[in-house]
Amino acid sequence: MLFLLIFVNALSKEDAEILRNVHESCIKETSVDPEIASKAIKGEYVDDEKLKEHLLCSNKKLGFIDDDGNIIEDVTVTKLVKHFPNEQLVRSAVQKCAIKQDTPVETAFQFVKCMRSLAPKDMNLDSFF
Repeated sequence: MLFLLIFVNALSKEDAEILRNVHESCIKETSVDPEIASKAIKGEYVDDEKLKEHLLCSNKKLGFIDDDGNIIEDVTVTKLVKHFPNEQLVRSAVQKCAIKQDTPVETAFQFVKCMRSLAPKDMNLDSFF
């Protein structure tokens, strides 16, 4: 899902498949309500613990967050820049949003919401966040 954190170019079939597999795997692992997860993909976030677990799971599998709940900024930027060519914009957003919260699940939740809020309106983030 995620995810998180964006498209000017379409995802390759391989990348789309990876994201789909991560999303489906994390739905099974976290037991998040699929409807809540689907709404989150569209940017509608509810304060739901299972959704937060799902976002953490997805971000960890994508390499954006480590086991301690820290945003891995360089890896996140490197992966996102493959799909969003404005590295300065991506790096700035990641730095602004990479704020560790009280728990890893809250960090993932706030990171995803922040990344989406900073994205230009014409970017399609649905596949990442």
